[in-house]
Amino acid sequence: MRARKFTLLCAGLVALCGVPASADEGEAPLTPAQEQVPLADLLREVPLVDGHNDLIIHFVDFETGEIKSPDTYDIRTVTSGQSDIPRMRQGMLGGAIFTIATNDDNAPEPGLEASVRLFRELVARSPDDLAIVTTPDELVAAHKAGKIGIMMGLEGGNPVEGDLGRLAWMKQRGVAEMGLVWSTNGLGTSGRTVERETGLTELGEQVVREMNRVGLLIDVSHASAATVEDVVRITSAPIIDTHSYSGAFMGEGKDLTDAWMRAIASTGGLVMPMFMPDTTDTGYFAWMRRRNAAGAEVASRLFGRQVSESEVHYSPWPPELAVEVEAWIAANPPPPIDIGGIADIYDYVRGLVGIDHIGIGSDFDGMGFHPSGWHPELRDVSQLPALLEELRRRGWSDADLRKLAGENFLRVWREVLAAAEE
Repeated sequence: MRARKFTLLCAGLVALCGVPASADEGEAPLTPAQEQVPLADLLREVPLVDGHNDLIIHFVDFETGEIKSPDTYDIRTVTSGQSDIPRMRQGMLGGAIFTIATNDDNAPEPGLEASVRLFRELVARSPDDLAIVTTPDELVAAHKAGKIGIMMGLEGGNPVEGDLGRLAWMKQRGVAEMGLVWSTNGLGTSGRTVERETGLTELGEQVVREMNRVGLLIDVSHASAATVEDVVRITSAPIIDTHSYSGAFMGEGKDLTDAWMRAIASTGGLVMPMFMPDTTDTGYFAWMRRRNAAGAEVASRLFGRQVSESEVHYSPWPPELAVEVEAWIAANPPPPIDIGGIADIYDYVRGLVGIDHIGIGSDFDGMGFHPSGWHPELRDVSQLPALLEELRRRGWSDADLRKLAGENFLRVWREVLAAAEE
């Protein structure tokens, strides 16, 4: 997720990795488990972890980039977005990495402090429902106490370009994870840009080593192939990809190739496929391009300036724009898709990297403000169990689902912290 005027912060490889062509070779075939506990019971035993949630977008002033009061968007009730406490409860969410934001990459501390303060205020308003967690043990303890664990993460390492000490500074304030790039920055290149022949810069390499040292989870979502390769070469701890999509399903050049996913797994890390429909279905991708183009044309006419398709995709729609774009949607409905397409991706990634290297990374609230950009059968956090039910129907065992839901993430987080102590 990215909105204008502020930075969202969370956010030859096969030969290099040595991961076999199919990491599930030698494992038993996927068959329904002889005994299966009810899914609700399973998720009471293991926290259901979502690797990427952009709830913060609802608390950012789009003009100033400043963080707004919790009163402006009350997550204690059902909201207009994809995440709030009632639906987190309904979806049995155990914890998630929530992005935080700053409106000034050169002097990021005030913005980051405001973001951290926001989440602490959200917890203070709902202490029976939420808890800030900064270690795997704290996440497990919060889950046992019936609370949803809030992990804070940065999407894009731009704010640390001027001072590596900011990594330790953020860790001390409870930040658990950072994505190195969203778009190409001073640390490395992004998969969204054309500079694929270059990877981490010298500064980027220093950032990876410092994140290893202080015990921050390294997220390579949005990174280019060369950046992923460099991170894999340098890191001394597992890395994660919290919300990207498979090139095998979306075509060449669309984020994660098979080699990249094996590279991530070779570190002991996790691939966490996302739910955004235009990143999981080529027909929906084409439709969204048409919707955004139509919206940009309407918005440019209404507001007397050039409005980009990206702005239409990621910004709130004023009422006059919503009326016209919704009329276009009614006349040009999106192609039908269902949860089976998402489950196909999870099956594929599991077969590629193995059951120990896959997790869930929804990107809820990072899919744009309008529901036409949301998956119809994974529309919000309340529907997370539907994916597990579909995978169970396809033969995933209870042990598989426990690993996918949260055991894999807990293992990786513990290994990252253990490497920092060495």
